[in-house]
Amino acid sequence: MQEWTTILVLVGTGRACFETLRPLAYSLLAEIVHHVRGDLSLSQLSRIIYLFSSNMHDASLSLSIHTTCARLMLNLVEPIFEKGVDQQSMDEARILLGRILDAFVGKFSTFKRTIPQLLEEGEEGKSHSNLRSKLELPVQAVLNLQVPVEHSKEVSDCKNLIKTLVMGMKTIIWSITHAHLPRSQVSPSTHGTQQVLVSSSSNLPVWKASGVLKSGVHCLALFKEKEERDMLHLFSQILAIMEPRDLMDIKLDVLKNPDSPAAKLVLHLFRYIFGAVAKAPADFERILQPHVPVIMEVCMRNATEVEKPLAYLQLLRTMFRALSDANLNSYCVT
Repeated sequence: MQEWTTILVLVGTGRACFETLRPLAYSLLAEIVHHVRGDLSLSQLSRIIYLFSSNMHDASLSLSIHTTCARLMLNLVEPIFEKGVDQQSMDEARILLGRILDAFVGKFSTFKRTIPQLLEEGEEGKSHSNLRSKLELPVQAVLNLQVPVEHSKEVSDCKNLIKTLVMGMKTIIWSITHAHLPRSQVSPSTHGTQQVLVSSSSNLPVWKASGVLKSGVHCLALFKEKEERDMLHLFSQILAIMEPRDLMDIKLDVLKNPDSPAAKLVLHLFRYIFGAVAKAPADFERILQPHVPVIMEVCMRNATEVEKPLAYLQLLRTMFRALSDANLNSYCVT
């Protein structure tokens, strides 16, 4: 497998081979790896992840090849997860899963920048083969003078890749969250059907997962009507698989910059939530019970650590005022 994942062995050293055979070679390699993925060692899987994650960010390869790379890495999640049989292999497996997460989040970041350009070109009736887009490609791709991709096909390929990334995030996050649990307690086949609470600080890299929301939501601009509703549903599944503490950390992390639009939006959201407590205190007491201690802990900790704690103090004031007005004094006592 080491020889197969070496680019010079796979496609040769000639320039013509490199340009014409590389997409076909990577597709063939992905097919081979898919069929033997259960027999590969963690070190072999590590090399494969490096190769295909690099290809997924290679602008000289088509979006269809990027989608093939993403699907292959998703097919590797389960065998990587299953190979965590002891503490050392669990640590190694979690590192590999984290690298797949990095690759997916990085692709979302790329789409955040390129989708506005793609929509603009569609509105203006421009071809993607204009001078600006050619300059963004590596020199060898420009000199090869390949036939430009039609705008409608590029949009379709873009949508397929985004759907693959979003659907795969649920599996990746679930596997990372449960990477250090004994395999007898959990199974990848139970994604979304059971949730085992574990320490978020040692399992899910929250700062990485937050990139899915920060960049991924910008990809929704490419979808319309029913497609947009379907994508929102997929994003909600990502949120549903995450632990409440992880979600809270993602939301509250933006409060470190109280003057930013994101911080103001989050504070506004919490005001709406806590403002509804007085209208149905009994229902909200049950809903808020697992979240109030987490909000208190995160806000009080960050208020003593960050340079500008104003947003955290405002959130605490909003929360305590709402709990007091709704006579939910048990939260204030605890």
